[in-house]
This record gives sequence, C-alpha cells and structure tokens, in this order.
Amino acid sequence: VVIDVDWDGEKGEKNPIVLVNPEIVELAGEPEEGGEGCLSCPGVTVPVKRQPWARVQYYDLDGELWEIEGDGLLGRCLQHEIDHLNGKTLFESCDPVTRIEALRAYEEAKAAGLTMPVLEDVLEMYRDLDRRGEGDLGTQAVIHYFDEQ
Repeated sequence: VVIDVDWDGEKGEKNPIVLVNPEIVELAGEPEEGGEGCLSCPGVTVPVKRQPWARVQYYDLDGELWEIEGDGLLGRCLQHEIDHLNGKTLFESCDPVTRIEALRAYEEAKAAGLTMPVLEDVLEMYRDLDRRGEGDLGTQAVIHYFDEQ
C-alpha cells in the first residue's frame, strides 16, 4: 500500500508512506462519517463511517516490522487502503441506498469517460455473493438496478 497524505502542492514535494502487508492492530474513537473517494472509482464520493484513529503494523521495503498511528485523514486512509487488501471496495463501505446512488454516479462518470473499468468487477463480485447466498438486500438491489439498465 502506498499512502500520500503529506503532499506539499506548492513545493511539489511528496512524502509517500509505503506499507507492506499492513494489518490493523487497533481502532479507537466513536465512528465519524466523512466523504471518501477512491482512485479506483473517479467521480464517486460516498459518506463512510470510520473510527477516527488507527494503529497499523506493517513491514517496510527492507522487511523490517513497524507500526504507524494516525488520526484524521491518515487514520481514514489507513483503513480505506487496508479495506482494499481485504477485498472491500468503496461501494461496500457505505449503506445500501448510498451504494446504489454511488454506482449510478460511477456509471455517469464512466459514460463521460472519467472512470477506470472497475464497475464490472464490482458487479461480478455482487453476483458471486448473491449466487452463494451471502449477499444482502443492498447487493440484490444493485444487481437488479444494473440488470435493468
């Protein structure tokens, strides 16, 4: 995972954090709702509730074990990126109604040429969950909505 929340736009300096095999060790605080977007889904922002503080254990590029703690934007980004490693996309991080709205926004962005082809993968994942009986009403609603388009 590479996270860059410390970018200085004026100087053009970047300070990315590289985490190999990161795992959340601890989360703290009352969940806070905040808008999240994703480079995998340009043009889509959804409200996601996350705990504001996270401690993560990871390896650096030399194989040395480290821990990082973060709150605010860093705490949210750590959780978001680790969600990706665990197979959870932005669409699974929000409630079912918002999920449908976000997928609709994604389709609009895609039609405008602003997105990467991740939607088909997400829909296929939903269909797999549904076939295995592991989907919820939100999963079924998303499948129904896009099958009707």
